[in-house]
Amino acid sequence: MKSFFKSAGIFFSLLAVTGVVAYVILVVMVPGEDVVVPDVVGERLEDAIFLLSKSDLGAKVTERKFSEKVPENFVLSQTPVPGSRVHRGRIIELIISEGARVVSVPDVVGMRLREAKVYLSQFGINVVNTSYIYCEEEEDKVIAQDPPAGSKVERERGVNLLVSFGPLKLNFMMPDFRGEDLKEVITKLKELSLNVAMIKEEVSLEEEEGKVISQSPPAGSMVNQDSRIELVVSAGSEKEVRVKSLQRWLLVPVKIPLGFEEKKLVIVVKDEEGERSFDYGMHKPGEVVWVSCEVVGEGEIRIYIDGRLVKVRKVER
Repeated sequence: MKSFFKSAGIFFSLLAVTGVVAYVILVVMVPGEDVVVPDVVGERLEDAIFLLSKSDLGAKVTERKFSEKVPENFVLSQTPVPGSRVHRGRIIELIISEGARVVSVPDVVGMRLREAKVYLSQFGINVVNTSYIYCEEEEDKVIAQDPPAGSKVERERGVNLLVSFGPLKLNFMMPDFRGEDLKEVITKLKELSLNVAMIKEEVSLEEEEGKVISQSPPAGSMVNQDSRIELVVSAGSEKEVRVKSLQRWLLVPVKIPLGFEEKKLVIVVKDEEGERSFDYGMHKPGEVVWVSCEVVGEGEIRIYIDGRLVKVRKVER
């Protein structure tokens, strides 16, 4: 009986060993299903990984090289080569392009700084140094670059940019305009690049009609182009005011159209006293000119730029 169990144990042990050996032979010695390696050379890296995964293949980036012909992040070569037959799950080794080492510098002059940086990054070019200067160009605009546009540079070198701080705002002491004629004051403020924000009329027994009574900021204050200038002008005595009750001063902003040359500004006022024309001279494109117009009763203010009527402002009683 004991010899029976002993023989049975030996039999089952041999059977188990035989099964293991057979499994190993099937797995190791007998190859699984092969697949054909697809051609991913010239594909973007993300697309190459997707194409390989469709064939149950993996991908590994083993090297990156500069290339004058293949764009950055595209596949330069692969191992195994396209058309090879490999087991499913095989890892395909890829060499990826870093783009050209030497590139042509694009033109970013006139762009805003952030826009210029983004645009340069598309060429693999970094901004190495940014300098600022006060000038007539709009704030945050690139006004110069080094190397200049079209130059051939190595991407690692990068470029230097010169950016505008905008026009320099000069601070100076506010003059004393009290007692002066309004039209003369407007001319002086224009010469100082100051704009009048508001003109108010008040009855005055001391100052003649059209003379400045008070001003804000007061004389001696520090002002610049951004300062808000307000003037109070004499409307004359109460008797004169009653006679001239229909007379008003209107402050009209005029924006000179953009372009390459200065443009001539002419204002025509037509009211109950007739028609009057005022020549405000030449102005730069984009400039905002504040025009002070005297209108009596009902009328209109016509704005001409280079002889062309661009705006009509109606004035009611």
